[in-house]
Amino acid sequence: MEGENGRCVRVLCPKKTLLGFSSSSKESLGIRWLIGSPLFLPPLTVVSAFRCLHGDPFSPDFSREADDIRTLLLRGFDIIGALFIGHGTLEENAIKAVEAFCRLRKSLHNDEVSFDMIGAAADLTIGDICFFVSGSAKPINMEASTVIYEDNPDNYLWEKGCLLRCELAFKLPTYVPVNKTSGRFLLFF
Repeated sequence: MEGENGRCVRVLCPKKTLLGFSSSSKESLGIRWLIGSPLFLPPLTVVSAFRCLHGDPFSPDFSREADDIRTLLLRGFDIIGALFIGHGTLEENAIKAVEAFCRLRKSLHNDEVSFDMIGAAADLTIGDICFFVSGSAKPINMEASTVIYEDNPDNYLWEKGCLLRCELAFKLPTYVPVNKTSGRFLLFF
């Protein structure tokens, strides 16, 4: 179910999780890191999001942020984009999100972004999120044509995700006393 340009953003978490609604609307403003799993799930699949941990929510301390993200994220999961919740046009805020994501990515991995990334912007008045997809660190050039909010994210994760696939043949050492060979014991071997 790809969009007309072949790019489809799939969101597995509720919109409230992305927006981070709380009792104080000031707390929900700022940057949210979008988490995905490029190894286990299709590209551009958002599993969850969390807010900036250090510094001002609009301009985080990227080196401290990168250190904590390395610790928090499970192996196989990564930051795949950013959501900017603030005042301004959606396009401007999405560009700010991509710029913040690129700076965080450089702090995390010391490399340039070479894959599709998500820049998102939220309109708090109507509670909607616009997702933009960019193939480079340059300003966003394409809006995602399709955004799918999964109704059953658990089922999708089990069907499409490969979190654990392993065949493990292990040998269990068995200790048998040499002088006691009763019939009950021999039934198990």
